[in-house]
Amino acid sequence: MATPRVEISLLKAEDADAAFDVATQVFVEGSTLHQALGISLEDYRRYLKDPFSSMIAEGLSVVANDSSTGEVLGCMIVTDFRNQFEAGATQNEKFLPLSSLTLDLCQQYFKGHPPLVG
Repeated sequence: MATPRVEISLLKAEDADAAFDVATQVFVEGSTLHQALGISLEDYRRYLKDPFSSMIAEGLSVVANDSSTGEVLGCMIVTDFRNQFEAGATQNEKFLPLSSLTLDLCQQYFKGHPPLVG
């Protein structure tokens, strides 16, 4: 099997579903915290689908495709992190400890790093 030739580009709508599948699978399988909280891949996908779509709409994310097949090989999802807190994702009971921890860490961070406008 030949090594795929990789093309990197901005993540566009036509690759969003495949990128979502790759990103969530890799993240959940490698996350000890998600496993400890009993968060399954499908739980995570349901929870993250709307925020993921919002992140993609910002136009900051990139995707790696096999140039001969178009297959999504990987992606890097980039977002203005503050937007994710404004979105107010629907809470699932399994995610409450994770959401609480994330909120606490962000509050600590923003105390020392006030957001800059512009």
